[in-house]
Amino acid sequence: MAQKTRYEIIHNAYALFMQKGFFNVSMREIAGTLGISVGNLTYHFKSKEELAEAALLERNRLYPHNLPTPMSIAELHGFFMQRTENAEKDPFYFKNFLPISYETRYYQIFWRKICGK
Repeated sequence: MAQKTRYEIIHNAYALFMQKGFFNVSMREIAGTLGISVGNLTYHFKSKEELAEAALLERNRLYPHNLPTPMSIAELHGFFMQRTENAEKDPFYFKNFLPISYETRYYQIFWRKICGK
């Protein structure tokens, strides 16, 4: 049950972050849209930054990280077209990824998790 609640929190918060932007969403709003108390929300995530980190880590799994090096102009073009398409589909991840990372106290921990170090 706790894992299901955590999953719902992450995905609901991510949708709100995409819709309104990270800095325009409160923990109270996230809890309210899920019909849970703020206390229940903070049981799973101590802060909005921690929740954003979990949401970005979850989203990060969708994007390949070990892409082959483009060896031609056509491959390079394809690479940029795919990235542009991804950015249009997932603007929260691609537009807010670095600002959120830089603004939070979890920045170094987050990058270690992303890089696997």
